[in-house]
Amino acid sequence: MSDVGACEANPEKCFKINAPEYLIDLLLGITAYNALFLVFSSDHVYEGAVDEQPPSFRSTKDSLQQSANGYSETSALYPINVYGQSKKKLERIVRMKCRYHVILRSSVIYGPLLADFFDVNEAITTDTSNLCDKKTESLSKVHSTFLQFLLKELRVHASDLSNQSIGTNQDNLVSNKKVTLFQNEIRNFVCIFDVLKCCKFFVDQFFFQGQLFHEIFNMGGSESCSRVVMAHALCDVFSSDGSYKMDKKKILGMKRSECQESWAKKTPSPSNLKMDCGRLYEKMRYTFLSLSQGLELCKYYMQDQLSSI
Repeated sequence: MSDVGACEANPEKCFKINAPEYLIDLLLGITAYNALFLVFSSDHVYEGAVDEQPPSFRSTKDSLQQSANGYSETSALYPINVYGQSKKKLERIVRMKCRYHVILRSSVIYGPLLADFFDVNEAITTDTSNLCDKKTESLSKVHSTFLQFLLKELRVHASDLSNQSIGTNQDNLVSNKKVTLFQNEIRNFVCIFDVLKCCKFFVDQFFFQGQLFHEIFNMGGSESCSRVVMAHALCDVFSSDGSYKMDKKKILGMKRSECQESWAKKTPSPSNLKMDCGRLYEKMRYTFLSLSQGLELCKYYMQDQLSSI
């Protein structure tokens, strides 16, 4: 259950789904405690800075605070919303009960749309620099609501231009509908292809190399940025070859505290959740894709479906 607002509105349901101790007990019984539990946590277990204000007193007193590179795996956990609290509980259950485990504190994952297909095996085993030179068969699908939202809201269709009034500036008309994005909430957006590569790495190491894990890793992209920067990068990548027209003027950046919409105030939301993911990169001997590289890869695998968006 990843909708932060829904978690805040229904905490009992959130904890039941996100920290299912009963399910973990069942799986442990089936596997005789010898399985590797690969668990997705969240960067929301960290406190962050709310609206660019200093962290609360309890975490400023803690010696393990966010460094210049972001939160490390040893930073104190002080989630400020129900979603983050449920993930913190999940981590505690897994660490207490599961002999072998890898907990991945993930940032926002982006990737191809629900209708887009790609070859999962190739995506996670092939050198990503060569992926765009190959055409693959459709074997699986991955959905990313944020990427889908940006493409739907920022892309300019022929119908948008045909409906313009004669004699009126097109740029102004196309940009009339603004897309509100928060410019002070920092995350390590991570491409789904890197997430798959990461999961495959730990599974291979456990089952084929005999390596036993009892570890926690931050999992995020190699760059940290706001949703506004993410949207601008998407516009640049998808309009780079002239195939798609994206309208940056629709982007309206602001702080969450400045937004008057009710949906923006449903739950406490940390501003800066920048993470240091160096331990994971070192473990895998692989650095995750930059934002532009990840978006280029998504564009390649989505090109057959973009006409329907």
